[in-house]
Amino acid sequence: MTATVRLSGVEAAPDVNPPCDFAQGDLQATSLQSDVYLIIGIETHYSNNSLLQQSKKKQGGSAMKFLQIILTLLIAIVSFGQSRTLEETVEKQFDFDSGGLVTLKNVNGKVAVEGWDKNEVYMVAVKRVKAGSREDAQKLMERVKIEIEESNGEIYIRTRLPRKNGNFWDWAFGDGASASVRYTLQVPHDCNLRIESTNGSVEAADVNGDIRLESTNGKIRANDIGGELNAHTTNGSIKAEMTAIDDSGEMDLTTTNGSIKLYLPANAAFDVKAKTTNGSVDCDFPISVKSHHNKRRRLEGSVNGGGVRLFLETTNGGISIWER
Repeated sequence: MTATVRLSGVEAAPDVNPPCDFAQGDLQATSLQSDVYLIIGIETHYSNNSLLQQSKKKQGGSAMKFLQIILTLLIAIVSFGQSRTLEETVEKQFDFDSGGLVTLKNVNGKVAVEGWDKNEVYMVAVKRVKAGSREDAQKLMERVKIEIEESNGEIYIRTRLPRKNGNFWDWAFGDGASASVRYTLQVPHDCNLRIESTNGSVEAADVNGDIRLESTNGKIRANDIGGELNAHTTNGSIKAEMTAIDDSGEMDLTTTNGSIKLYLPANAAFDVKAKTTNGSVDCDFPISVKSHHNKRRRLEGSVNGGGVRLFLETTNGGISIWER
């Protein structure tokens, strides 16, 4: 049996020792012009001796396995060599008063938001695409859109990725192409946020307001947040550090696969209900416990006389409520 694989721009090594005994088989590599042909020939001769035939069959099976490994590696090399990755950066700056609302909805890619001492919103978005050729990658890049709307103290940013046959996943995986947008936002310290990413982590820092962070496949991080925080993901952990919380209202932190860690000021007043299925619930605040049972998997009670309602829930992971 002979198999031929053609590559461009690759040099073949004529001396190759397979990790098995080919008996009377051959392993040959030949270079023609700028292309490479890797020809693996396996010749098996049989005699009338039944034992020898069985031995040859075993050796032939080893040779076949080796051939399959070589072909798999070559196909991977060809695929890697043909794919092209392009990046494009989009920068935007907006006048924006404190206390306004910034909404960002992403599909694939990380989103990071940080507060600063300016009445402006500064956005840096890095679009990244991968396709089988540079031409296809350029066409794909043109179809990755960032839509921005401004109105009445609000900024709305949305990622639009191309679809094929009405289905994003057919496009992303069926053709081996991929696209993502990574966002970095700087916003006034006093700002309300609605940030979402389907596949990617979401981070916010140094912001006071009504903060809502969501992901499906990605972790959530909130550092030095004041006001009210709601964070939801499915596959990822949640870690939040609050500088202050409202006296009333609700804060929900939920995930399915991941831990939840919440750090609160020592004087925080809240009513908490926390539960997990596979893990434990820990709280180092002096708490008036209403219930703490099921092997420490549930906790319900009040701290500092009660106040904002905290609801924390995960399925696979622990829950911690700690004093800053």
